[in-house]
Amino acid sequence: MAVARGIGGPLAESVAHVFARARHAAAQDTENGDVRDDDLMSAIDSPVPRMQRPRAAAAPRPPVARSAVRVTASPGGIASAHRAKAPMARSLLRDAWSRGAAWQDAPAHRRLTFVLKFVACALAGATAALLLWQGEQRGGEQPLPRSVEAPVTPAAPTDTEWPVREVKVVKVTVEKPQGVAGALAALATAPTTPAAVPMTKPPEIKSWLYQLQNIDPAAIARAPEDLAVIDYDGDGSALSKGEIGQMRRKPDGSRRFVFAYISIGEAETYRRYWEKSWRKRPPAWLGKENAKWRGNYAVRFWDPDWQAIVFARIDRIVAAGFDGLYLDKVDEFETLGHRDDMVEFVARIAARAKSARNDLMIVSQNGDDLLQEPKFRRAIDGFAREDLFYGEGSDGVRNTAGSIRESLRRLKLVAAEGKPVLVVEYPRDDEQATAVRREIADANFIGLTAKRALDR
Repeated sequence: MAVARGIGGPLAESVAHVFARARHAAAQDTENGDVRDDDLMSAIDSPVPRMQRPRAAAAPRPPVARSAVRVTASPGGIASAHRAKAPMARSLLRDAWSRGAAWQDAPAHRRLTFVLKFVACALAGATAALLLWQGEQRGGEQPLPRSVEAPVTPAAPTDTEWPVREVKVVKVTVEKPQGVAGALAALATAPTTPAAVPMTKPPEIKSWLYQLQNIDPAAIARAPEDLAVIDYDGDGSALSKGEIGQMRRKPDGSRRFVFAYISIGEAETYRRYWEKSWRKRPPAWLGKENAKWRGNYAVRFWDPDWQAIVFARIDRIVAAGFDGLYLDKVDEFETLGHRDDMVEFVARIAARAKSARNDLMIVSQNGDDLLQEPKFRRAIDGFAREDLFYGEGSDGVRNTAGSIRESLRRLKLVAAEGKPVLVVEYPRDDEQATAVRREIADANFIGLTAKRALDR
């Protein structure tokens, strides 16, 4: 009766009682040298505690073959077996008795382990069934919509062609699953934020112009350069799509690329986002005014509020139809620190712009120390450098040999990836302009000489 006490159910107690009586009868018959089937059957068919046997008399049983086995279930749930005297049946019963003996003779901890495993499996199955039932209750069964069949009319066969059989195109639309399964499916199919991937083949650019003031779309349209970098709204009013389209066409009818200038490291008082109250009550991200450029203020570019302003401007530029973004004041990290934050900022700008138009190009100006970061180079499609040979300390003054050498090494990291490198110098006279253009060409960069005001 140890089995019944371990499991605690009346059915288990009944089974244990049957095995106990069978073992007792087997032991007595074994002493006599034989296992008698009549005694075994009487042991099995004897009264069982806590289980009510059927009161109705059993119907006469037809004779069966000697090796046949028939199992019938009584109303009380106890199955009785009637078999002929065959070696196979005798072997099965002996195996059952040996298993019962092994269970009763097993240590208590092994029986407890078995019971705990059994209970754990039952609880796990019940929990899974409950979750599935709740999912069906919430979402309900939603049948698939009917297929839409569109017959395709075959072409008429000719003498040299085999007859064409009619083919049906079947389109099946599957409803989204509900409940837990639906949530998992949504996670698997949710779109991800596009990464800032540079263009596989940047456009062929051999010359460029750079103008931020006094923009005349008709004059730029007459220029021969392959690239024009202009200010989108520097004069207070934004350029129209028609004007941008006009500048994209060169006099010979070929294509010109038009990039929009945008400062991401300084705030400018002449932009539409500027508020007059900021002079007295500046926002947390606004820094000091640039002593060289009045009306330009340094910004804590890592601040989310400033980045939101930049992102809004980028959205308008992309919608206007520009071919690319020309990011200025990327080198602000050289003054304020937060180098890694600038890398992340440029990467986010590129990802946002390319998510709207994957053919949009990103060119970053200055701050070439960032070119040593693979993440930064992946975010851009080209790089621009001011004052590569002259002007780091003062206009027209030659930079140190060490500075030039280090800058060239960094810029060649971009050029090695097949991306254009733009260089703009502000020489003091024509002689210096001629010499610096030659140096830029010798480095295989795309050069430009201009006035620092960039007004023509």
